[in-house]
Amino acid sequence: YYVNNDYIEYTDKQVEDGYVHTPKNDIVLTNTDLNFRTAPTTDAKKIDTLEENTELRQIAVVDNGWILVSYNGTLGYVKASYTTSLLDKLNSTYPGLNLTELDVESVIYNNATKLNLRQEPSTDSTILGEFERYETMRTIQSTDEWSLVMTNDYNFGYVFKEYTRELDGIFITVDKSEQRLTMYNNDEVLIKTPVTTGKDSTPSDTGYFSIYSKERDRYLTGPGYRSFVKYWMPYNGGEGIHDASWRSDSEFGTEIYHTSGSHGCINTPLEEVIQIYNNVKVG
Repeated sequence: YYVNNDYIEYTDKQVEDGYVHTPKNDIVLTNTDLNFRTAPTTDAKKIDTLEENTELRQIAVVDNGWILVSYNGTLGYVKASYTTSLLDKLNSTYPGLNLTELDVESVIYNNATKLNLRQEPSTDSTILGEFERYETMRTIQSTDEWSLVMTNDYNFGYVFKEYTRELDGIFITVDKSEQRLTMYNNDEVLIKTPVTTGKDSTPSDTGYFSIYSKERDRYLTGPGYRSFVKYWMPYNGGEGIHDASWRSDSEFGTEIYHTSGSHGCINTPLEEVIQIYNNVKVG
């Protein structure tokens, strides 16, 4: 279940007495493997160990060098000195904005064949990069014609708004080149996990699809294979998101997909596929 952050005051027992919390809306990245704890102290219980480059939604700054963050729907604390502020990066890139919070408006995707990322909101401006069709980005500010966006590799620039479409609610993106699946609730990342997509001879289709079924404990069959999966979410003919007990954890997210990938499906670690299954809806 989800609630709007605008109507929440973070004053439950997880926020320790004696520490001053100053609200700050930001997105931060861990710059090393980092402990995620129940309180802003190294003596507090560890919730999880976060890998380097994990994205966290920052909620508040604590007066002792820690920050309160949200990770996969759980509140906890990390040391601020081991994170990189994307608000600071944005203000460094565009100092004239002088923003005090990183407030993502929405997630959009490129609906054209190609879309240029530009340094300024002008067709005469320097091209910083290019988006493939269906590639997503997050909008920070928008005008009638241009959107200031954050890319999936955490850079900033402007795109022409006419060629984009907005996504909302719960949705999933799969980056085949990075072998990564991301599940969002509007602009907030709920899950980011390595996956294994289709091999070069049977690549996963590129496109924009709807999940049309949710099924448990079934066999997937095709020429030369019959594989049991616990969770099955088809979205495009015979392609779908599912667990893959025959893969080791070390395989997900690697270049192995070129030769030993799937027949087009998105092989996903069991723990993450359970979360996806419990959150997405048919359609």
